Amino acid sequence: YSGTVNYVGKMDTLGSTFKIIGDYNQSVSDNRNDYDNRSASWAGGIGSAEQNDITRSRAGSDYLITSLSADVDIVRSPVTTFKTGAKFTFNKMYSDTRYEELNGGVWQPSTSEDSKKTDYTENIGALYFIYNTRLGKVGLSAGIRGEYTYIIPKFDGTASAKSDDAQQSYFSFFPNLNVSVPLNKTFSNSLIFSYSRRISRPGFWALNPSKIKLSEYSEIVGNPDLKPTFSNNISLTTVLAYKYSLTIGAQLLQDEVAQIVVRDQGNEDKLLYRFENISSSHMYYAALNAPITITKWWTLNLNLTGLYQNQKLPGEDKFRRNLGLFSYSAMNFSLPLQFDIEVTNWYQSRAISGNMEGEPQYNFGVGVKKRFLKNKFTASLGAMNILDRVQVVHSYDDTFN
Repeated sequence: YSGTVNYVGKMDTLGSTFKIIGDYNQSVSDNRNDYDNRSASWAGGIGSAEQNDITRSRAGSDYLITSLSADVDIVRSPVTTFKTGAKFTFNKMYSDTRYEELNGGVWQPSTSEDSKKTDYTENIGALYFIYNTRLGKVGLSAGIRGEYTYIIPKFDGTASAKSDDAQQSYFSFFPNLNVSVPLNKTFSNSLIFSYSRRISRPGFWALNPSKIKLSEYSEIVGNPDLKPTFSNNISLTTVLAYKYSLTIGAQLLQDEVAQIVVRDQGNEDKLLYRFENISSSHMYYAALNAPITITKWWTLNLNLTGLYQNQKLPGEDKFRRNLGLFSYSAMNFSLPLQFDIEVTNWYQSRAISGNMEGEPQYNFGVGVKKRFLKNKFTASLGAMNILDRVQVVHSYDDTFN
Protein backbone atom coordinates (compact mmCIF):
# COMPACT_ATOMS: atom_id res chain seq x y z
CA TYR A 1 0.00 0.00 0.00
CA SER A 2 1.45 3.37 -0.96
CA GLY A 3 0.35 6.97 -1.13
CA THR A 4 1.92 10.36 -1.79
CA VAL A 5 0.70 13.91 -1.20
CA ASN A 6 2.58 17.04 -2.19
CA TYR A 7 2.17 20.79 -2.33
CA VAL A 8 4.27 23.19 -4.41
CA GLY A 9 3.96 26.96 -4.03
CA LYS A 10 5.70 29.69 -6.02
CA MET A 11 7.41 32.37 -3.95
CA ASP A 12 8.50 34.92 -6.58
CA THR A 13 8.85 35.52 -10.32
CA LEU A 14 12.43 34.18 -10.42
CA GLY A 15 11.30 30.61 -9.79
CA SER A 16 11.70 30.25 -6.02
CA THR A 17 9.44 27.52 -4.61
CA PHE A 18 8.23 25.99 -1.38
CA LYS A 19 7.44 22.24 -1.35
CA ILE A 20 5.92 19.78 1.08
CA ILE A 21 5.93 16.05 0.28
CA GLY A 22 4.46 13.20 2.34
CA ASP A 23 4.96 9.50 1.57
CA TYR A 24 3.40 6.35 2.97
CA ASN A 25 4.51 2.82 2.03
CA GLN A 26 3.51 -0.49 3.63
CA SER A 27 4.38 -4.00 2.50
CA VAL A 28 2.89 -7.15 4.04
CA SER A 29 4.07 -10.59 2.93
CA ASP A 30 3.84 -14.25 3.90
CA ASN A 31 6.71 -16.38 2.60
CA ARG A 32 6.50 -20.18 2.70
CA ASN A 33 9.50 -22.27 1.65
CA ASP A 34 9.95 -26.04 1.65
CA TYR A 35 13.38 -27.65 1.43
CA ASP A 36 13.86 -31.29 0.46
CA ASN A 37 17.39 -32.69 0.14
CA ARG A 38 18.08 -36.35 -0.72
CA SER A 39 21.58 -37.81 -0.78
CA ALA A 40 23.26 -41.22 -0.85
CA SER A 41 26.88 -42.36 -0.62
CA TRP A 42 28.32 -44.93 -3.05
CA ALA A 43 30.97 -47.60 -2.63
CA GLY A 44 32.00 -49.86 -5.49
CA GLY A 45 28.96 -48.77 -7.47
CA ILE A 46 26.53 -49.99 -4.81
CA GLY A 47 24.36 -47.35 -3.13
CA SER A 48 24.18 -47.21 0.67
CA ALA A 49 21.24 -46.10 2.79
CA GLU A 50 19.64 -42.93 1.47
CA GLN A 51 19.57 -39.86 3.71
CA ASN A 52 16.66 -37.40 3.48
CA ASP A 53 16.53 -33.92 4.96
CA ILE A 54 13.14 -32.18 4.83
CA THR A 55 12.70 -28.75 6.41
CA ARG A 56 10.44 -25.76 5.93
CA SER A 57 10.34 -22.09 6.84
CA ARG A 58 7.36 -19.83 7.44
CA ALA A 59 8.16 -16.12 7.43
CA GLY A 60 5.71 -13.25 7.76
CA SER A 61 6.69 -9.59 7.55
CA ASP A 62 5.12 -6.15 7.79
CA TYR A 63 7.19 -3.15 6.71
CA LEU A 64 5.97 0.43 7.18
CA ILE A 65 7.94 3.42 5.84
CA THR A 66 6.57 6.96 6.10
CA SER A 67 8.28 10.29 5.44
CA LEU A 68 7.51 14.01 5.49
CA SER A 69 9.75 16.65 3.90
CA ALA A 70 9.66 20.42 3.44
CA ASP A 71 11.99 22.21 0.98
CA VAL A 72 12.62 25.84 0.06
CA ASP A 73 14.42 26.69 -3.22
CA ILE A 74 15.47 30.35 -3.44
CA VAL A 75 16.60 31.64 -6.85
CA ARG A 76 18.81 34.74 -6.57
CA SER A 77 19.90 34.91 -10.20
CA PRO A 78 20.12 32.61 -13.24
CA VAL A 79 23.37 31.15 -11.83
CA THR A 80 22.86 31.37 -8.06
CA THR A 81 20.42 29.31 -5.99
CA PHE A 82 20.06 28.48 -2.32
CA LYS A 83 18.22 25.39 -1.09
CA THR A 84 17.29 24.28 2.39
CA GLY A 85 14.91 21.76 3.84
CA ALA A 86 14.08 19.16 6.44
CA LYS A 87 12.97 15.54 6.20
CA PHE A 88 11.64 13.11 8.77
CA THR A 89 11.51 9.37 8.05
CA PHE A 90 9.82 6.75 10.22
CA ASN A 91 10.58 3.08 9.54
CA LYS A 92 8.94 0.18 11.35
CA MET A 93 9.76 -3.39 10.35
CA TYR A 94 8.23 -6.50 11.89
CA SER A 95 8.99 -10.11 11.00
CA ASP A 96 8.12 -13.52 12.39
CA THR A 97 10.22 -16.44 11.14
CA ARG A 98 9.76 -20.11 12.04
CA TYR A 99 11.95 -23.04 10.94
CA GLU A 100 10.73 -26.64 11.28
CA GLU A 101 11.96 -30.09 10.28
CA LEU A 102 10.08 -33.35 9.64
CA ASN A 103 10.80 -36.05 12.21
CA GLY A 104 8.78 -39.25 12.16
CA GLY A 105 6.09 -37.65 10.06
CA VAL A 106 5.68 -34.78 12.56
CA TRP A 107 6.82 -31.19 12.02
CA GLN A 108 9.02 -30.02 14.92
CA PRO A 109 11.03 -26.85 15.58
CA SER A 110 14.42 -27.04 13.89
CA THR A 111 17.35 -27.88 16.12
CA SER A 112 19.36 -25.03 14.60
CA GLU A 113 16.65 -22.38 14.59
CA ASP A 114 13.55 -21.77 16.65
CA SER A 115 10.90 -19.14 16.09
CA LYS A 116 12.21 -15.57 15.76
CA LYS A 117 10.27 -12.36 16.10
CA THR A 118 11.73 -8.97 15.23
CA ASP A 119 10.19 -5.57 15.87
CA TYR A 120 12.57 -2.90 14.55
CA THR A 121 11.92 0.85 14.64
CA GLU A 122 14.20 3.44 13.02
CA ASN A 123 13.47 7.20 13.02
CA ILE A 124 15.61 9.71 11.09
CA GLY A 125 15.49 13.50 11.08
CA ALA A 126 17.58 15.50 8.61
CA LEU A 127 18.24 19.18 7.84
CA TYR A 128 20.24 20.36 4.81
CA PHE A 129 21.60 23.50 3.09
CA ILE A 130 22.91 23.70 -0.51
CA TYR A 131 24.46 26.70 -2.28
CA ASN A 132 24.99 26.74 -6.07
CA THR A 133 26.66 29.55 -7.99
CA ARG A 134 29.07 30.38 -10.77
CA LEU A 135 32.17 32.52 -10.17
CA GLY A 136 33.09 33.65 -13.66
CA LYS A 137 33.38 30.35 -15.55
CA VAL A 138 33.94 28.26 -12.42
CA GLY A 139 30.92 26.35 -11.14
CA LEU A 140 30.58 25.87 -7.38
CA SER A 141 28.19 23.74 -5.34
CA ALA A 142 28.58 23.39 -1.56
CA GLY A 143 26.27 21.90 1.02
CA ILE A 144 25.92 20.30 4.41
CA ARG A 145 23.38 17.88 5.88
CA GLY A 146 22.84 16.99 9.51
CA GLU A 147 21.07 13.77 10.52
CA TYR A 148 19.82 12.44 13.83
CA THR A 149 18.97 8.73 14.01
CA TYR A 150 17.09 6.93 16.78
CA ILE A 151 16.77 3.12 16.66
CA ILE A 152 14.74 0.78 18.87
CA PRO A 153 15.46 -2.89 18.06
CA LYS A 154 13.55 -5.74 19.72
CA PHE A 155 14.53 -9.33 19.02
CA ASP A 156 13.05 -12.54 20.40
CA GLY A 157 14.93 -15.82 20.27
CA THR A 158 18.72 -16.01 20.14
CA ALA A 159 19.53 -12.31 19.90
CA SER A 160 22.65 -11.58 21.92
CA ALA A 161 22.27 -10.05 25.36
CA LYS A 162 24.37 -7.17 24.12
CA SER A 163 21.87 -6.39 21.36
CA ASP A 164 18.50 -7.36 22.78
CA ASP A 165 16.34 -4.27 23.13
CA ALA A 166 19.45 -2.07 22.88
CA GLN A 167 18.54 1.44 21.74
CA GLN A 168 20.86 3.47 19.54
CA SER A 169 21.00 7.18 18.80
CA TYR A 170 23.60 9.26 16.96
CA PHE A 171 23.99 12.58 15.14
CA SER A 172 26.26 13.16 12.13
CA PHE A 173 27.23 15.91 9.68
CA PHE A 174 27.66 15.29 5.93
CA PRO A 175 29.41 18.05 3.95
CA ASN A 176 29.78 18.02 0.17
CA LEU A 177 31.65 20.16 -2.35
CA ASN A 178 31.75 20.18 -6.15
CA VAL A 179 33.92 22.52 -8.24
CA SER A 180 33.96 22.47 -12.06
CA VAL A 181 36.61 24.41 -14.01
CA PRO A 182 36.35 24.75 -17.83
CA LEU A 183 39.58 24.25 -19.76
CA ASN A 184 38.46 25.97 -22.98
CA LYS A 185 35.98 28.59 -24.14
CA THR A 186 33.37 26.12 -25.38
CA PHE A 187 33.29 24.21 -22.05
CA SER A 188 33.83 20.93 -23.94
CA ASN A 189 36.90 20.24 -21.82
CA SER A 190 36.64 20.61 -18.06
CA LEU A 191 38.11 19.59 -14.73
CA ILE A 192 35.78 18.57 -11.87
CA PHE A 193 36.67 18.12 -8.20
CA SER A 194 34.21 16.44 -5.86
CA TYR A 195 34.14 15.61 -2.14
CA SER A 196 31.32 14.17 -0.06
CA ARG A 197 30.76 12.39 3.22
CA ARG A 198 27.91 9.87 3.22
CA ILE A 199 26.17 7.33 5.40
CA SER A 200 24.87 3.88 4.47
CA ARG A 201 22.71 2.13 7.05
CA PRO A 202 22.63 -1.68 7.13
CA GLY A 203 19.60 -3.31 5.57
CA PHE A 204 16.95 -4.93 7.70
CA TRP A 205 17.97 -8.51 6.83
CA ALA A 206 21.59 -7.71 7.70
CA LEU A 207 20.37 -6.81 11.20
CA ASN A 208 17.92 -9.66 11.68
CA PRO A 209 19.48 -12.43 13.85
CA SER A 210 17.28 -15.11 12.24
CA LYS A 211 19.19 -17.68 10.21
CA ILE A 212 18.38 -18.35 6.56
CA LYS A 213 19.33 -21.80 5.34
CA LEU A 214 21.48 -22.03 2.21
CA SER A 215 22.37 -25.73 2.28
CA GLU A 216 23.07 -28.57 4.69
CA TYR A 217 26.34 -26.90 5.60
CA SER A 218 25.71 -23.14 5.44
CA GLU A 219 23.36 -20.44 6.67
CA ILE A 220 23.10 -16.63 6.47
CA VAL A 221 22.61 -14.77 9.74
CA GLY A 222 22.18 -11.07 10.50
CA ASN A 223 23.90 -9.05 13.20
CA PRO A 224 21.81 -6.61 15.29
CA ASP A 225 25.00 -4.95 16.58
CA LEU A 226 25.90 -3.54 13.15
CA LYS A 227 26.91 0.10 12.92
CA PRO A 228 26.19 2.34 9.91
CA THR A 229 28.90 2.77 7.30
CA PHE A 230 30.44 6.24 6.88
CA SER A 231 32.35 7.03 3.71
CA ASN A 232 34.55 9.91 2.57
CA ASN A 233 34.57 10.14 -1.23
CA ILE A 234 37.15 12.23 -3.13
CA SER A 235 37.48 12.37 -6.93
CA LEU A 236 39.04 14.42 -9.71
CA THR A 237 37.56 14.05 -13.20
CA THR A 238 38.80 15.29 -16.56
CA VAL A 239 36.20 15.55 -19.35
CA LEU A 240 37.34 15.94 -22.96
CA ALA A 241 35.17 16.76 -25.99
CA TYR A 242 32.04 16.42 -23.83
CA LYS A 243 32.25 12.59 -23.90
CA TYR A 244 35.64 11.19 -22.84
CA SER A 245 36.26 11.11 -19.10
CA LEU A 246 39.05 10.00 -16.77
CA THR A 247 38.44 9.90 -13.02
CA ILE A 248 40.87 9.24 -10.19
CA GLY A 249 39.53 8.99 -6.69
CA ALA A 250 39.41 7.37 -3.29
CA GLN A 251 36.65 5.94 -1.11
CA LEU A 252 37.57 5.75 2.57
CA LEU A 253 35.10 3.64 4.53
CA GLN A 254 34.54 3.39 8.26
CA ASP A 255 32.65 0.34 9.59
CA GLU A 256 31.87 -1.08 6.13
CA VAL A 257 29.22 -3.83 6.33
CA ALA A 258 30.38 -7.11 4.76
CA GLN A 259 29.70 -10.81 5.10
CA ILE A 260 32.28 -12.78 7.10
CA VAL A 261 32.26 -16.57 6.86
CA VAL A 262 32.75 -18.27 10.26
CA ARG A 263 32.20 -21.70 11.77
CA ASP A 264 28.92 -22.21 13.61
CA GLN A 265 29.79 -22.57 17.30
CA GLY A 266 26.91 -25.01 17.75
CA ASN A 267 27.92 -27.16 14.74
CA GLU A 268 31.54 -27.23 13.61
CA ASP A 269 30.53 -28.78 10.26
CA LYS A 270 28.38 -25.77 9.36
CA LEU A 271 29.46 -22.34 8.12
CA LEU A 272 27.69 -19.08 8.87
CA TYR A 273 27.66 -16.13 6.47
CA ARG A 274 27.45 -13.41 9.13
CA PHE A 275 27.29 -9.65 8.58
CA GLU A 276 30.07 -7.73 10.35
CA ASN A 277 31.55 -4.22 10.40
CA ILE A 278 35.01 -3.91 8.84
CA SER A 279 36.88 -1.33 10.90
CA SER A 280 39.05 -0.07 8.04
CA SER A 281 38.35 -0.39 4.31
CA HIS A 282 39.93 1.89 1.72
CA MET A 283 39.65 1.84 -2.06
CA TYR A 284 41.64 3.90 -4.58
CA TYR A 285 40.61 3.82 -8.23
CA ALA A 286 41.02 5.21 -11.74
CA ALA A 287 38.13 4.98 -14.21
CA LEU A 288 38.08 5.62 -17.97
CA ASN A 289 34.96 6.04 -20.11
CA ALA A 290 35.50 6.31 -23.86
CA PRO A 291 32.79 6.14 -26.52
CA ILE A 292 34.64 5.57 -29.80
CA THR A 293 33.32 5.79 -33.36
CA ILE A 294 35.50 3.46 -35.44
CA THR A 295 33.48 3.79 -38.66
CA LYS A 296 29.99 5.02 -39.52
CA TRP A 297 28.64 1.53 -38.87
CA TRP A 298 30.95 0.41 -36.05
CA THR A 299 30.99 2.01 -32.59
CA LEU A 300 32.62 1.02 -29.30
CA ASN A 301 31.73 2.08 -25.76
CA LEU A 302 34.59 1.23 -23.41
CA ASN A 303 34.66 1.40 -19.61
CA LEU A 304 37.80 0.51 -17.65
CA THR A 305 38.28 0.74 -13.87
CA GLY A 306 41.44 -0.14 -12.00
CA LEU A 307 41.34 -0.23 -8.21
CA TYR A 308 43.40 -0.98 -5.13
CA GLN A 309 41.58 -2.38 -2.08
CA ASN A 310 42.88 -2.30 1.47
CA GLN A 311 40.78 -4.02 4.19
CA LYS A 312 41.39 -4.86 7.83
CA LEU A 313 38.98 -7.46 9.19
CA PRO A 314 37.80 -7.71 12.81
CA GLY A 315 40.30 -9.52 14.99
CA GLU A 316 43.11 -9.32 12.40
CA ASP A 317 46.30 -7.27 12.58
CA LYS A 318 47.24 -7.47 8.92
CA PHE A 319 45.54 -5.73 6.01
CA ARG A 320 44.09 -7.74 3.13
CA ARG A 321 45.10 -6.05 -0.12
CA ASN A 322 43.92 -6.53 -3.67
CA LEU A 323 44.73 -4.96 -7.03
CA GLY A 324 41.77 -5.31 -9.38
CA LEU A 325 40.54 -4.47 -12.87
CA PHE A 326 36.95 -4.14 -14.11
CA SER A 327 36.07 -3.66 -17.76
CA TYR A 328 32.91 -3.45 -19.83
CA SER A 329 32.79 -2.94 -23.57
CA ALA A 330 29.90 -2.87 -26.01
CA MET A 331 30.45 -2.90 -29.76
CA ASN A 332 27.57 -2.05 -32.07
CA PHE A 333 27.48 -2.89 -35.78
CA SER A 334 24.81 -1.11 -37.84
CA LEU A 335 23.48 -3.23 -40.71
CA PRO A 336 21.07 -2.52 -43.56
CA LEU A 337 17.30 -2.65 -43.02
CA GLN A 338 17.73 -1.13 -39.53
CA PHE A 339 19.37 -4.19 -38.04
CA ASP A 340 22.08 -3.95 -35.36
CA ILE A 341 24.45 -6.49 -33.87
CA GLU A 342 25.75 -5.81 -30.36
CA VAL A 343 28.69 -7.65 -28.81
CA THR A 344 29.32 -7.18 -25.09
CA ASN A 345 32.28 -8.17 -22.94
CA TRP A 346 32.38 -7.93 -19.15
CA TYR A 347 35.46 -8.81 -17.09
CA GLN A 348 36.23 -8.68 -13.38
CA SER A 349 39.57 -9.71 -11.97
CA ARG A 350 40.06 -11.23 -8.51
CA ALA A 351 37.93 -9.38 -5.95
CA ILE A 352 37.81 -9.48 -2.15
CA SER A 353 35.00 -8.80 0.32
CA GLY A 354 35.43 -9.69 3.97
CA ASN A 355 37.17 -13.07 4.14
CA MET A 356 35.80 -14.10 0.75
CA GLU A 357 37.66 -13.96 -2.56
CA GLY A 358 36.00 -14.11 -5.95
CA GLU A 359 38.00 -15.62 -8.78
CA PRO A 360 38.19 -13.67 -12.08
CA GLN A 361 34.92 -13.63 -14.04
CA TYR A 362 34.21 -13.14 -17.71
CA ASN A 363 30.92 -12.74 -19.55
CA PHE A 364 30.58 -12.62 -23.33
CA GLY A 365 27.29 -11.95 -25.09
CA VAL A 366 25.87 -11.30 -28.56
CA GLY A 367 22.54 -9.77 -29.50
CA VAL A 368 20.61 -8.79 -32.63
CA LYS A 369 18.26 -5.80 -32.73
CA LYS A 370 15.73 -4.72 -35.31
CA ARG A 371 14.31 -1.18 -35.36
CA PHE A 372 11.08 -0.46 -37.21
CA LEU A 373 8.29 2.12 -37.60
CA LYS A 374 10.79 4.98 -37.68
CA ASN A 375 12.69 3.72 -34.62
CA LYS A 376 9.58 3.80 -32.43
CA PHE A 377 9.84 0.06 -31.73
CA THR A 378 12.76 -2.30 -31.20
CA ALA A 379 12.81 -6.10 -31.18
CA SER A 380 15.91 -7.82 -29.80
CA LEU A 381 17.22 -11.35 -29.39
CA GLY A 382 20.43 -12.18 -27.57
CA ALA A 383 22.43 -14.64 -25.50
CA MET A 384 24.61 -13.82 -22.48
CA ASN A 385 27.45 -15.85 -20.96
CA ILE A 386 27.90 -17.79 -24.18
CA LEU A 387 31.17 -19.29 -22.94
CA ASP A 388 29.36 -20.65 -19.84
CA ARG A 389 31.72 -19.17 -17.27
CA VAL A 390 30.82 -19.85 -13.62
CA GLN A 391 31.39 -17.81 -10.50
CA VAL A 392 33.79 -19.31 -7.93
CA VAL A 393 34.12 -17.80 -4.44
CA HIS A 394 36.59 -18.91 -1.76
CA SER A 395 36.08 -18.24 1.93
CA TYR A 396 38.72 -18.96 4.54
CA ASP A 397 40.24 -18.18 7.92
CA ASP A 398 42.84 -19.90 10.12
CA THR A 399 40.70 -23.02 10.59
CA PHE A 400 39.03 -23.70 7.23
CA ASN A 401 39.24 -23.02 3.49
